[in-house]
Amino acid sequence: MAFKDLFIYPKYPDNLQPLFKLAYNLWCTWSYDAVNLFYRIDARRFREVNHNPVKLLLNLPSERIEELSTDSGFIFEMDRVWEKCQQYMGYEKTHNGEDPVTLAPDQAVAYFSMEFGLHECIPVYGGGLGILAGDFLKAASDLSMPFIGVGLIYRYGYFTQKINMHGMQEEQFEEFDNHQIPMHVIRDEHGAEHRVHMNIGRDPLSIRLWRIKVGKIPLVLLDTDLEENGPELRNITDELYVTDREKRLQQEFVLGVGGVLALRSLGITPQIYHINEGHSALLVLARLRELMIEKGFSYDEAKALIRASSVFTTHTPVIAGNESFDIELVKKYIEPEAEGLGLSFDSLAQEGCVGGDRKIFWMPAFAIRFSRYINGVSKLHGDVSRSMWADLFPSHPVAEIPIDSVTNGVHSHWLSEPFT
Repeated sequence: MAFKDLFIYPKYPDNLQPLFKLAYNLWCTWSYDAVNLFYRIDARRFREVNHNPVKLLLNLPSERIEELSTDSGFIFEMDRVWEKCQQYMGYEKTHNGEDPVTLAPDQAVAYFSMEFGLHECIPVYGGGLGILAGDFLKAASDLSMPFIGVGLIYRYGYFTQKINMHGMQEEQFEEFDNHQIPMHVIRDEHGAEHRVHMNIGRDPLSIRLWRIKVGKIPLVLLDTDLEENGPELRNITDELYVTDREKRLQQEFVLGVGGVLALRSLGITPQIYHINEGHSALLVLARLRELMIEKGFSYDEAKALIRASSVFTTHTPVIAGNESFDIELVKKYIEPEAEGLGLSFDSLAQEGCVGGDRKIFWMPAFAIRFSRYINGVSKLHGDVSRSMWADLFPSHPVAEIPIDSVTNGVHSHWLSEPFT
């Protein structure tokens, strides 16, 4: 017997439809006018749903919907906020009136990250790396940059920490209903769910794509939770930072290789690829395949082209905290890619090795060797990173190793309402 999930959406009158347009754009989470509008709908319920505007609207009693539709004061305020959102979306300069970065739409910057800290109701982040990535997208929106984010959507997100009576941590995972989060499944021209098909190792894998509107910036999230994948592959995107090492490598393979394939399937060809920490370094494999197989470049030529269009940001100040895998595990997934490129596994895998150690594959080393610009996230961290990765630059004095630093910034929404 087959079962299907059915989602019954409440019916809203036409004069309240702007609420959904606001709720499905995360601009409403950093505009205090919009936040206050949703509080006005039902303050208690808004807090209960973790300030999720979509979940609020989908679970609002019909009586309250009717009240709002006849409340002239609420309608006036909603129309004002919606007009403000439309003005923001159509504004082609930066938030402070300067001309935007002059890149054509087909010259987008693709920002790959394992996590994005966009809002508390969207379970795709676990810490500072994600918060920085989320603020990157929001700032890019304010700056009217041609920017697109690429990440994963997690069925259970990151765990909620509980402390038991003995003072010990307990992890609790909550399954999230993607249909009650501010995002949409990407569909084709016939209304069917858009799919990306790839091999992971030697196994076929299907990927569903979701889109989140972060102001003017699209964020594409990859999802393997599909029946056709089978249980061993379906659960790849279950948890953020899963502890099983093979499952973690599978996640990073999907993010990197699958992310590039997803962009191509959507007709997007970025000019710059920003690798936010080593988790997404395997996007290099998809780009090598594209340049060598589809366009006929040699390995050295393809590597030079990838380096010229790649940026890598490292966040971790200690070598042990950086992403690494046993080379035999990596071989299971990268050897088929190397074979397809006409390369030996050893020749490709050495790009991720450090010093004379051929037993460990380091994702940051792989990213560094394929990136023209590399940066740490503070001046001190830049110094630490140059020393930490000195083995990758044996002919450079440590002070001249080409790892720069850009101090982490923060989007203006960190300011409370009285200061905005």
